[in-house]
Amino acid sequence: PQVSLYHCSIIMMTLFLLSMSSDIGYHLWWSSNDTEILAPLPLSVMGHLPKWLAGGTLMRTGACLYESPVSNEAFHHNFDGFCCVTKWRFGSARVSLQRRMVATNLVNETRKQQRIAPHMTMLKVSPEWGMLERIEALMGPTDNTNILVVRSGPHVYLTNDQSVETNIIDPETLASLGHTRVQNAGIGQFTGAHKQQQVGGSGTFGWYGTPTLGFGMKLSVYRDDVSDETSAYHLQRTVIGETIISKPSMIHSFAVTEQYVVLVIGPAYMDMAKMAGYVINRSFTALDMIKWDPTIDTQVLVFDARVESPMPPLHKMTSSPVFLNHHINAFESEEGSVVHMDIIAYDDASFMTDHHGFGNLEVMKNETARGLLKDLPNHLRRYTVNISNESVSYVKIPLTDTSGAHYKGEMPSIDMRRHGIHHCYFYANGASMHARIPQQGIIKVSLCEGDAANGNVLQWQQDNHYPNEPTFVPRPNGVAEDDGVVLAVTLDGMAARSYLLVLDAHALKTVATVPMPIVVPSDVHGVFWMDEAIDWVQT
Repeated sequence: PQVSLYHCSIIMMTLFLLSMSSDIGYHLWWSSNDTEILAPLPLSVMGHLPKWLAGGTLMRTGACLYESPVSNEAFHHNFDGFCCVTKWRFGSARVSLQRRMVATNLVNETRKQQRIAPHMTMLKVSPEWGMLERIEALMGPTDNTNILVVRSGPHVYLTNDQSVETNIIDPETLASLGHTRVQNAGIGQFTGAHKQQQVGGSGTFGWYGTPTLGFGMKLSVYRDDVSDETSAYHLQRTVIGETIISKPSMIHSFAVTEQYVVLVIGPAYMDMAKMAGYVINRSFTALDMIKWDPTIDTQVLVFDARVESPMPPLHKMTSSPVFLNHHINAFESEEGSVVHMDIIAYDDASFMTDHHGFGNLEVMKNETARGLLKDLPNHLRRYTVNISNESVSYVKIPLTDTSGAHYKGEMPSIDMRRHGIHHCYFYANGASMHARIPQQGIIKVSLCEGDAANGNVLQWQQDNHYPNEPTFVPRPNGVAEDDGVVLAVTLDGMAARSYLLVLDAHALKTVATVPMPIVVPSDVHGVFWMDEAIDWVQT
């Protein structure tokens, strides 16, 4: 009995200490797990899964392996990790799971060379590469598509911010099918991961950039359409806009409305004059090539989304410096003479330029180091672009709950039925304004009801649970914009495994969870679709 009481006391003390700890298990979110599940694995459902989800598929991509599969080398930044694609398939009462590593050129070359194939990385690889390897890296493979999943007609492909080449995936088996074949693809060295669905159409907009003399960039905006079944190509590309900008700017996402494609280009860019430094200086990395220059205005370029040949911007405007990753949505008013755009805005580019900041694996896995992270508060910013008089203004919209607490959000998601038209809600990863960990919960932000003083934020949060990007899925035939569910891959830090969280989108309450036998680390963006429709919900 004494031994039994002793063991019980030790267990109780351990549980108490764990309960007093913060961020339990968070390091797993930044650790390798390249477990493959090739055949659909049935998962149990806890709670009540809406029956109307049956026939749906959620597919996501992200980094899953930070060490070389063939050598003792390792990456040190989240964006550098080899990527996996994961799929959840919904039945009437259960969900199945599949997962597979993406056979990119980078992975294939790494296996062939028996070392990590030299290529540009956010932070240096260990052991460090020598000068010859760094020269190789300038021309190395860039198709590590660990950022976004896009569905265009029957085709599913993956993208990143470094490669104009995308990787096409078999949506049933998740097998890699090589690079997406694009007719009239053009020649570009720069791009952004996000593509945007054509409003009222089936096309997909994107952009690529080509270097010009003086370290500028020729910017080409395009629309991809699904090729005919008899074609050797997956997609057919039509360039709809072209212009020269002064720097190879970072444009991760952009806005689309019924009539316009709008690019907000802040003063964060790749300083190509520093390319030589990458070769001769071992401590120099791709992060050092990203420059933030607050003396340069933000450019707002408005292109006509309806044309069928390359045209210059309809309008070029400027605004104060801003850094952004994600547009939330955009819509027109006053018969198309005004465009409103909602973005997640930062005051500077520290998010991308800090060697010891967000994304550094050693920092993110260490509780003490995370406590020293630079605070990166962001805010919701609504731009008003007056096309008639070519002016740009904006307002900051505070995110607060009914208690007055302030929030920040990232990885926004909307009801894609509202894509390019007026919206009232968005969902995002949400955290208290000065939190060092952004994956604290899911927030729902109301833009049409009440005002910030009365609270415009609902939050789902559970200690030591870390949700990834939310995906809103509308209920078929639902009328209200928030009638549906929110899906989020979530890490249970105490249990050391992930689960799929299903929230009621109106009240932001849990309706079901789907436990998984693995940890899904740091996936980024995904896409949901139903079998019966070609419309997709992309986040």
